[in-house]
Amino acid sequence: MGPRLSPLRLGSLGDVTDGPDDLAFLAQSLDRVEAALFRLDAGTYGTCDHCDQPMDAASLERDPASTVCTSCTQTRIDG
Repeated sequence: MGPRLSPLRLGSLGDVTDGPDDLAFLAQSLDRVEAALFRLDAGTYGTCDHCDQPMDAASLERDPASTVCTSCTQTRIDG
């Protein structure tokens, strides 16, 4: 059995520690996951918030909590 890790301190295994910035990041991540679960329950998971079209599977695999499709994201980047 490997060493036990604190849930908020991964040290050399990752960038997450228990500092205030990291806790804020973890809280924001949890909010995004909870919002995705809400969309799943509501039947709107996988639908782009901007164009109301289905999101591509690759986008959702990359970021399961994503709310914007690749096309709308690119439009925002290109301006």
